Amino acid sequence: MERVINNELLRYLLDHHLITRKQHGFVKRKSVCTNLLECLEDWTLNLQARCVTDVIYFDFKKAFDTVCHNKLLSKLKSYGICGNLLSGIEDFLCGRSQSVRIGEVISAAVPVISGVPQGSVLGPTLFLLFINDVSDIFNDLLVRFSLFADDLKLYTFYKLDASHSDLQIAVDRLTNWARLWQLQIAVSKCSTFRIFNPQWKIAEDIVNKSYSIDGSILPFADCIRDLGIHHDCRLKYDQHISIIVHNAYKRAALILKSFHSRDPQIIKRAYCVYVRPLLEFSSQIWSPHYKYLIDKIESVQRYFTKRLFGLSKLSCHIVSD
Repeated sequence: MERVINNELLRYLLDHHLITRKQHGFVKRKSVCTNLLECLEDWTLNLQARCVTDVIYFDFKKAFDTVCHNKLLSKLKSYGICGNLLSGIEDFLCGRSQSVRIGEVISAAVPVISGVPQGSVLGPTLFLLFINDVSDIFNDLLVRFSLFADDLKLYTFYKLDASHSDLQIAVDRLTNWARLWQLQIAVSKCSTFRIFNPQWKIAEDIVNKSYSIDGSILPFADCIRDLGIHHDCRLKYDQHISIIVHNAYKRAALILKSFHSRDPQIIKRAYCVYVRPLLEFSSQIWSPHYKYLIDKIESVQRYFTKRLFGLSKLSCHIVSD
């Protein structure tokens, strides 16, 4: 029943263009990769035009658990959801209770007064509608944003000799919006990232420029982890490749150590399930074109296959097939 309601609800929202196109989470034909590609295109063009790009990453504290039911229902009404469907969603949200079990002991039930049910089919769609109108507060500002569920990033660009931008105004508006809709920003998990060429001569006011949330200065990071991908200030991915190769080596060694069997088919399947996803995740973003980086990635598979009977002399291309 949830799936039927969710499919019809999404069809209605998408047909009427009610969900912002900047949302990439829990939306058909969109993913982490589309989110990163869209931002990377803007950042690369800015870098080529000798512009500095400032990006701010926001994190909402327990976003799915703090959704106010009454405010969510009011937003659903504004999107044209009414009648039995609205009543059904209200019954789905309200009247729930939860308890904690440790061993054989269960605590007393406590009513759930906020949040969308996680693990449900309908919950993610309801959260998308709750956060959807955040796009409206940036319409008149020279900033861009991107969403993946509750992960939000704002960014803007400016010339090397002018640091004026609307980004701090956008941060203040977002803070007020979150306060209005009872979503708390985890300031300690927010960070700022600057994309530029370190060889450029940048004006002093740009170097000293900072952004803040409620008086808390956001730190600038030299390398940022964005939806599992590590960016540096020049949009080079050497560090990201080093990180994923290191993690892949550790997992490959763990497989060889943990499996008693040395059947090539079994071990190869374990490698494809547990190691290759680490090396292939969103590779459209960071896919290397330098030979030394390609060799570094392929070295994981060479390390693994050399320890399997009958596969030690096969090329990476043959094993991958």
